[in-house]
Amino acid sequence: MKFNSPIINELYERKKVYDPSGKEYNLAGNISKKEALLLFSTIRTIKAKVTLETGLAYGASAIAIMEGLKNNGGGTHHVIDPYQEAYHDIGINMPKKLGLSEYFQFYHKFPEEVIPQLDANIDFAFIDSSHVFDLTMMEFVLIDKKLKVGGVIGFHDLWMPALQKFLSHVLNNRKYKLYPQKIELPPQSWKHWLSLLIKKLPYSNKLFAQEILHPFSQTGLPNLVMIQKLEDDKRHWQYYNAF
Repeated sequence: MKFNSPIINELYERKKVYDPSGKEYNLAGNISKKEALLLFSTIRTIKAKVTLETGLAYGASAIAIMEGLKNNGGGTHHVIDPYQEAYHDIGINMPKKLGLSEYFQFYHKFPEEVIPQLDANIDFAFIDSSHVFDLTMMEFVLIDKKLKVGGVIGFHDLWMPALQKFLSHVLNNRKYKLYPQKIELPPQSWKHWLSLLIKKLPYSNKLFAQEILHPFSQTGLPNLVMIQKLEDDKRHWQYYNAF
């Protein structure tokens, strides 16, 4: 089922955002309109009530998520960003301007200060903050402890090698699956044929890195990827799967 949002359509048509004083800025450095509608539709589809986001910037993704909560009949979007002043507090102001403030709970802190203290279990989370491998991993681990089984986590900027590696780790070591979405496989390149050849060699898994055996460019995954939690973490303390 496809959902549509007049608020998202207008935001991306005007491409203007405003700080608390009313000063106008161009919408920039944000998720695309297609990605915003994907977030909105996901919130609607999974009927989310409690959501969380790390990284706010100008607030486009937060607006899409809160618009989903509004259309679901209510909920709370917890947003964490210790550097919102770098964006002139626009991300804080836009929910008020668009009539979404009742769904908005903002924390001018770091994720590790906030997430463990949340009382409610989370239906959906969106990680779009530092993008450093270890900090993304930290945010994921903290969120996973609060995320309901069946809940969904989204990640942005999968063009970055650090996030590609992070996603590979999660899908190979945690009980998560790609959240249903249409994935268009790219044309088969020389990397595809080279990886097929290398995988036929004896002990290829021990001799070659996963980036060579399974090039991310050939996965067909988009820049915004979502994964769904299948069960709580029950791994043996020695568990490890190459990624």
